[in-house]
Amino acid sequence: MAHTRHLRPGQETTTPLQTAFAVAYHLPRLAAVAVGADQPGHLAELVAAAGLDIDLVRVAAYRTLRTQRKATVTT
Repeated sequence: MAHTRHLRPGQETTTPLQTAFAVAYHLPRLAAVAVGADQPGHLAELVAAAGLDIDLVRVAAYRTLRTQRKATVTT
């Protein structure tokens, strides 16, 4: 699954929602994220995502790309 490339190996059973939520803590680094959910299952997915092991090398590469793009757009 393409969405799992941001996770360390062995976590291929996660959902795209879980991957996005887990990566969000690192773009930029966050201590907390506020969410709301009408369905308990969605909230359970997000709670489970908080424990995923993110590939920090990929996150750092993404941050670098964003910084370079921002510098190009603002100059």
